[in-house]
Amino acid sequence: KLINLEELLLENNKLISIPGNISSLSNLKILGLSANRLTTLPEGITQLSSLKTLNLGHNKLNSVPENIINLTNLKYLILTENNNLHLSPTVLDFANTRLAD
Repeated sequence: KLINLEELLLENNKLISIPGNISSLSNLKILGLSANRLTTLPEGITQLSSLKTLNLGHNKLNSVPENIINLTNLKYLILTENNNLHLSPTVLDFANTRLAD
């Protein structure tokens, strides 16, 4: 089991999905998923309560789960180069007020 895993970097792997049971990685602090082919994220990603950095740049995301605002330890949410990305007002407010510059 990988319950003590703190950093998972899966950049540049042509991934098209992330398994919903990613939520079992409860000690994860850094999750790097940039430069893949992700169009959606599982709701389980919003249960990673220790997460501080989430890099989702350079994918094909249309949205992020609204419950991402419950990640109280999140400091860096990287969403660059997701050309069709539409964020809800709640997520935009979260990004503008609670995340580091």
